[in-house]
Amino acid sequence: MQTIKTAQEARSFLRQTSISPINTIGIGISATLIIMFLGWVIFTDRSIENLIFSAVASILLIFVPGLKKVGIAKCGIIILFGKRVGEERFEAGEEAILSEGWHWLPPKICKVLEVDIKERSVTLDSVEVIVRDPNDPKVGFIVVFKNIQVNYIPFSPLRITNTGEQDIDKELKAVAGEAIREKGINLQKTLISTAGSITQGDIMQIFAEDVDEHILKKIDNQSDTDRWGIVVVSAKTPTIEFLDPNTKKAFEASFVESKQRESEKFEAETLADNTKMFIEMGIDKHVALMTAERRTGKLRPSDIVIFRQGTPNNGSTVGEDVIAAQIVAQNKPQP
Repeated sequence: MQTIKTAQEARSFLRQTSISPINTIGIGISATLIIMFLGWVIFTDRSIENLIFSAVASILLIFVPGLKKVGIAKCGIIILFGKRVGEERFEAGEEAILSEGWHWLPPKICKVLEVDIKERSVTLDSVEVIVRDPNDPKVGFIVVFKNIQVNYIPFSPLRITNTGEQDIDKELKAVAGEAIREKGINLQKTLISTAGSITQGDIMQIFAEDVDEHILKKIDNQSDTDRWGIVVVSAKTPTIEFLDPNTKKAFEASFVESKQRESEKFEAETLADNTKMFIEMGIDKHVALMTAERRTGKLRPSDIVIFRQGTPNNGSTVGEDVIAAQIVAQNKPQP
């Protein structure tokens, strides 16, 4: 069997190895006609009435009982005298399983075992990861992951029946949980390298940035998905929560503080750039600073005075008008 690595390859292989209803129904019609003709030949009086009787009997005894339905998004394994057939043909990539729809199989001697081939999801309710304080191993916090989902598609119904779906789901859950706990080790290393200076945003990024890929690689390295007849196509990043509300509040406060520092730094850089721009326009440096502060909204209108800078010419101002702001301390009312 070819190596299956993606959902597209899995779907393509199932189509390649599936028997169309047209083929089996065609065989059923042919078998019914043969039986009908043989039954009609038996009669010494080969009349039209006997031909009709033979046709009805063949349809009711041969064709109708042999009709089997394979449900939507399912495939059928042919069971002959209680034994699965077509395994070697299937492994060779040849038509061996029944596609969805109505099929005809010889009645009494053949049955159909349906296998669901829809994409499936394995969900872990929650996984707890303990992260230790690098300065004190006895101190730490617990991060809880909820609703971890691993999605996979069957590509070999025969192999799935050999393993059992419950065992497959159990193994996938175990490996996904182990992969999540390894992310806790990565966070521990980051805490040590940053001397414990880490925010909630850092934690979310460390856990979420490549957790999907980490789970998929873990499953690929440690699980025998090929032997099971499945291909794992995706892993969804879980919801991240702190088990202790106080820990959550502390990290949220740290996160808000770090964002506030970033905002203050941006404002200071903007103030410096604007002040430099006004100075380059020929404005006094003190007035330029006040003008820049005015633009940030830090100064109240009652604290400033507006004047124009330029060369008077017949009562007008020549050149570019410049609006500057200056604190008038001497006019401020005393408290």
